[in-house]
Amino acid sequence: MVKGSVLCCACGFNIKPGIAGTEAADNNYLLDKPFYIISLISGLLLTALAVFLALSSLISDPLFSIIMFIIALCILIFAALVSFIYVYSSWLLIQNDSSRTTPGKAGGLLFIPVFNLYWVFQAIWGFAIDYNRYLQKFYPDEPKLPEKPFLAFSILVVLIPLFIFIPVISLLLGLICWLFFIYLIILTCNTTGAITGSSRSYTETGTEANPIKSNKNRAVMYLSSLKANKLRLGGTIFVAIVIITFVFTALIPRSNFQVSRFSVPKQIAAGDQLLITAHTENRGKTAGVYNLTLLIDDNKVNSKKVKLDAQSSKRVVFDLTGQYKPGDYLVNIGMGAFEIVQDNHLQSLKILKPAEFHINNLQLTPDQIDHKEEVRVTVEVFNTGEIEDSMTLNLMINDRVEITRDINLKGETSIIKEFTLQIDEPGLYTISANGTSDILEVLKIERPSNGTMLVRDSGGGKGILRISNHQTADMVVILVDPDEPEKGLMAAYVHAENSYTMRGIRDGNYLIYYSSGENWDAHSKRFTYNTSYRRFEDIIDFETSYVNEGYYYGTWEIKLGSAEDKGVPKVTVNYDQFPSLTP
Repeated sequence: MVKGSVLCCACGFNIKPGIAGTEAADNNYLLDKPFYIISLISGLLLTALAVFLALSSLISDPLFSIIMFIIALCILIFAALVSFIYVYSSWLLIQNDSSRTTPGKAGGLLFIPVFNLYWVFQAIWGFAIDYNRYLQKFYPDEPKLPEKPFLAFSILVVLIPLFIFIPVISLLLGLICWLFFIYLIILTCNTTGAITGSSRSYTETGTEANPIKSNKNRAVMYLSSLKANKLRLGGTIFVAIVIITFVFTALIPRSNFQVSRFSVPKQIAAGDQLLITAHTENRGKTAGVYNLTLLIDDNKVNSKKVKLDAQSSKRVVFDLTGQYKPGDYLVNIGMGAFEIVQDNHLQSLKILKPAEFHINNLQLTPDQIDHKEEVRVTVEVFNTGEIEDSMTLNLMINDRVEITRDINLKGETSIIKEFTLQIDEPGLYTISANGTSDILEVLKIERPSNGTMLVRDSGGGKGILRISNHQTADMVVILVDPDEPEKGLMAAYVHAENSYTMRGIRDGNYLIYYSSGENWDAHSKRFTYNTSYRRFEDIIDFETSYVNEGYYYGTWEIKLGSAEDKGVPKVTVNYDQFPSLTP
């Protein structure tokens, strides 16, 4: 039951409050809706303006940005203080024995990090619940607060830190919460009239006041209330100071730096001069010092301070010659004290690998020729670098340069060059091109006459070896010492389907080796085509004796390729096990 209440429509203060009953709250405190709404809406607009000016000047004028961020922080602190007053005053209205918390705890615990995510449900949603219980006890006929908006606001507050790593969503939720909080203030102030006595407006004499019909009159009444309302006076002074700071800061002459052009070469050869330039301008009204930071692949590589007079410019050069290996890089410029980067300055840099020539393949066709024939040499040259260049190809026979060619190749390409060589003297030759080589064998192909003695190191005796070649290929028959089988002592060339008698063999024990094939090389004394190598298992003995005034000497006969030869034990040997016929 209301004993009596007089509310000033201009300032919002209770002039003659009073409540009958001992359990009802003391109504000497009122919710000042105009103060809350004006403070929070102006705070929101001024914070948005300060943040916008700070971000827009972060690159060109860091000092101005810092001032704007400080102003925005002060406004947020002011808004937090206004919010605390609202929560404190709201809970003060309904204090009795059944209240879940005190006004100081309700507002103060909201400033404790993490814990406030729980406490917001007690201080905001809990207020709506306790207020309705309070009305049910003292003013059962008065309208109650809707509880769902207070619950929804509490949930929104909890959602903000959950999206802290998604700034856009987090800021959007913060803006919604700010506006939602203003709505809760309006809802609270409009609904708590039963307690504050604000359902009717009176003048100081208690007579009904005339409605305020114009915004001009509202403004005059608001200003006239400042003397009596210290909260309104403090809030108005703070907003005025913020606005004056905005204007004063904007009028102070300051520097304004911009990077108008950022030049990075698209491609450059490794080792060449690498210069990156930033054309910097001071478009402000005073001289200043600006910091430029060169970033490569997001790594800081160099930093320079630029001092410029007002309305002047300077070309800043970063010299990175020889500092980076071949590869692809992303280059950007960090501007100002905070090293802010912009996407429009991001550029790519490719350092090209210098030309590097390799001989991938050197091929001889064929790798074995007669001294009257030519050999074709094929050389593949590959440039593994990324830059076009030229090189000199030297084709060499052993250590002598035979042919020289200048070759020009683009990066990462190859070319095949062919050369023709003829060598008159038989032998083994190293054919090389810039370090890559292969072996060429030059032969002297000729067919010795039947019975040509290729080696005669065991002559002077009377032993005889009759050789019958029944094969379709020529052959060479060799006698060796069983203790030194690697060296031929007597060797004869026997034509296919022909025979020869080897005479003058000294007395001793011998192993018989023989080889057959085609294309006899007179230089290396071996067959070079369709070759085979064998020896007889048994050792033969040549011995000469004098009997009845005459000589008896050893005589042996081999019939290679005949029916009689098939039963004679033989062993197949490798070429490296075959006796040598050369000195």
